[in-house]
Amino acid sequence: MGKLRHTSMFILMIITVMYVMTGCGKVNASPSDMDTISVMKDGNIVQTIVDEFDRSLYSVDELSAMTKDKIDLYSEEDGDIVCESVEENDNMVIVKISYKTGEGYTDFNDKELYFGTVSDASSSGYSVKDMVMNNGTPLSDEQFKQIKDNHVLIVQTEAGEELGINVYDKIIYMSDNVTLSGKKAAVIGVGEEDRLSCIVFK
Repeated sequence: MGKLRHTSMFILMIITVMYVMTGCGKVNASPSDMDTISVMKDGNIVQTIVDEFDRSLYSVDELSAMTKDKIDLYSEEDGDIVCESVEENDNMVIVKISYKTGEGYTDFNDKELYFGTVSDASSSGYSVKDMVMNNGTPLSDEQFKQIKDNHVLIVQTEAGEELGINVYDKIIYMSDNVTLSGKKAAVIGVGEEDRLSCIVFK
């Protein structure tokens, strides 16, 4: 259950009383044990955290109450961060947290996440040119000019972390460490150090 230990003060507080989880379970295509980030069409970011669950420490109801209490204390605006559910399934616990903005996710988890257009990402200082097409072909300068109005998800993963990604439209370009698992789904592979990965979709 160590993956929770590097996400946020919220996670750290819950770990003091229980081994918790941090990440995202996929909406459509991810394995049941994979944390996932999902970008919804309304712009919300849904984080699903999947981890082992020990009933001898706390019940699901107690964990749910603690999670919601900590989010309420952290959330600066009404409903900007919401615990959608805490459920148990086959000795695993699945926590879903919704964020209205990428900034909310970043602040809460102490991990960078940006969602917007490619053009806005570039203006914000992100390097989004080093990507490949679905077939592995590198993104050319001309192609880059043509995707400036497309959406991009830029997300940070830690060393040793694997993360599922779901978006609401077809993925067209991605960082070379990202593997497609469906037209709208991908997996960010395990790396040896913290890094930012980009996923561009229509």
